[in-house]
Amino acid sequence: MARKTYVTKDLVRVVPMRRRLCVAALAATAAVEATAFATVDDLGFEGTGRLAQAALAVGLPAVFASFELFGWKRQVRTFGDAVQIVPVPALLAREGEQRRLLRKTSLFGVCLGVTFSQVLAIQADWPIAALGCVAALLIVLVSTERIRAWERRNGVHLWAFPPTVSWGQADKKGYYSTPAVDPVVTPGTS
Repeated sequence: MARKTYVTKDLVRVVPMRRRLCVAALAATAAVEATAFATVDDLGFEGTGRLAQAALAVGLPAVFASFELFGWKRQVRTFGDAVQIVPVPALLAREGEQRRLLRKTSLFGVCLGVTFSQVLAIQADWPIAALGCVAALLIVLVSTERIRAWERRNGVHLWAFPPTVSWGQADKKGYYSTPAVDPVVTPGTS
């Protein structure tokens, strides 16, 4: 079944979206971590808590890194299969709408960062384990830069629906692409 090839106001560039999502989640996670380390009596680093915290602090970034490393070829194939969007000026003219969607994505990142780090650092009283969230977000941020490099190499911009729009909607999954630079048309050539 072929995907729909429509232009919508809800598409945003993938790299700025992922970058803002990660930076917002990192800022929120850092704030929760600072609060947890400032208010904790002990780090809960004795007995089985030590093993569990170490496993989460090391295991969470390891899982994210393995997904990024082993899933890169599959992700590149997905980028290559992105649906091409033809009317680029119509999509680029909606800067205000895209900024609004990026702000909502940043808020989504703050919610994710606060939720995961707060559950680990404050509710479970394992602030060291919550440092794994920070490391995992840094790995995703590095992966975003890999996507940016892929875009530059291939001369395209990748677009996607932000998670605040596509949550639970199967027809709004996947990537869309536009040329990175509008082609220059020379008169008399075809």
